[in-house]
Order: sequence, then C-alpha cells, then structure tokens
Amino acid sequence: MTTENYNNSNSSSFKLGSTILGDLFGGAVPTCALFGLYICALAISIYICAENGIHGRPQKILWACMTLLSLCNVWHYGIQIKFVLLAASSLSEHHIQVEKPLTQVCTVPLNINLVVGDAIVAWRTCNIWTKHIILRYLLAMLMAGNIVANIVDVVIDAVTDAANREITMDYVATSFSFAVNLLCTSLIFVKAWNYFQNFRVRPLDAGQSHSYTDLKRILTLLIESGMIFCSIQLISILVQYFTYHQETYALRIWNLALGMTRNAAAVRKPTF
Repeated sequence: MTTENYNNSNSSSFKLGSTILGDLFGGAVPTCALFGLYICALAISIYICAENGIHGRPQKILWACMTLLSLCNVWHYGIQIKFVLLAASSLSEHHIQVEKPLTQVCTVPLNINLVVGDAIVAWRTCNIWTKHIILRYLLAMLMAGNIVANIVDVVIDAVTDAANREITMDYVATSFSFAVNLLCTSLIFVKAWNYFQNFRVRPLDAGQSHSYTDLKRILTLLIESGMIFCSIQLISILVQYFTYHQETYALRIWNLALGMTRNAAAVRKPTF
C-alpha cells in the first residue's frame, strides 16, 4: 500500500467515524431517549383521557393535534435510525444516493411539530386573554410569520442540500417560534400574577381553595414549561447562528442534539 493510498484510507475511516459519531450522539441517542420519554408522557395522557373521556370540541382538536405530532415524531424517529444504519454501512456513492432523499425530508416532521406546538400554545393564550383583541391579532401575526418561515425553510431544505448545513432560514424560523413562545409565556405569567393577587385580598372557602390550588398548578406548569422551552430555543438560535458563520464539529453535534430536544419539547406541549 502506497503512502497516498494509506492516507486516503485513514481519511475515509476518519470521515466514517466522524459521521457515525455525529449521527449517534447528535441524533440517534438523544432521539431515542427523548422518544422514550415522549411515549411515557403520551401513555399517561391516554390513560387520563380514558378515565375522564373526551368532552367538547377543544379537547377533540387537541387530540387531533396530538395524533399528528405522534405520527411526525415516529416519522422523525425512523429517519434518525435509518441515518445511523446507512452511515454505519459505508460512505460509498450508493450510500450517498440512498441518503439524499432522506436528507431532503428529514426536517419536515421537525418543522411540523414546532409549528403545531406553537399553535397550541398561542391558542391557549388566546383563550386566557379573551377580551384583548390587539394581543390576539399580534399572536396571529407572529404565528403567520412563524408558519411562513417554517414552510420556506422546509422548501429550501427539500430542493437543495441545505438540510446538511445551516442556512439563514434555520435561525429565522427558530426566532419566530421563540417570539411566539416568549410572548405567550409572558402573557400567561401576567394573567396568573393578576389572578393570584386578586385572590390574596379576599378569603376563600373550601371549594374555592381547592379550585385555586388546581388552577395555580396548571398556570405554574404552563409558565415553567414555557420558560424552559424558550431557553432551549434561545440557545438553539445562538448555536445555529455560530454554526452558520463558522461550523465546527462540536457545534454540529450541539446543533443536532438541540434540534432533537426542541422537537421533543414541542411534541410534549399538548400533554401538559
């Protein structure tokens, strides 16, 4: 074996190892772990729903969204596993030809999950702020921008090789989603603060105290989950921005892992 062939062999081995390592720790491992947690949360939600039943149009719409999110989550899970299996086989031309169609559609379930999850959060916020038309219109405008940005992102990924690298639309779409969730979380916090302050100035009987405790738990959960999701999105925006301007191997793995985390958080929203 000549020195040139030896160097080419080492280069191919390093490329193969880097690809497998990135797909494992940036994609497959967090995807499998978070998918398992999602299945547990979904099973609990189904059990509670089976006990109490589905009543009214809002709950039916919510379960329709949960079904869509579940299908997209399974779709994305299958794509990630397929990526690892293909990368482990070889980096041949056949591998690249097989991987290309998967790469073009790999971001579709992620974008669907994020948009549907954001729509659920915006819908809940509008139901809390029923008498403020301006805020509802503002949320509607942000959601419209969010939907358009995600559609453009998906189209660019599908018709080019942009799914393999960061582009401007990636962090633009994430920024719209961040704005929607930040506004919704802030509005829910303001409403909860005013509501709890009103109850502090007057005594509560036993029935009111029980309802107050339940409502406090629900609002606290919505606020805390919103803050966590906004934090994940903010970190994602920063990582996407730096990856776009100067991609490194560490940033690539971080970006993949954060993408899986955002997806898992998005599909968990309806089960809160």
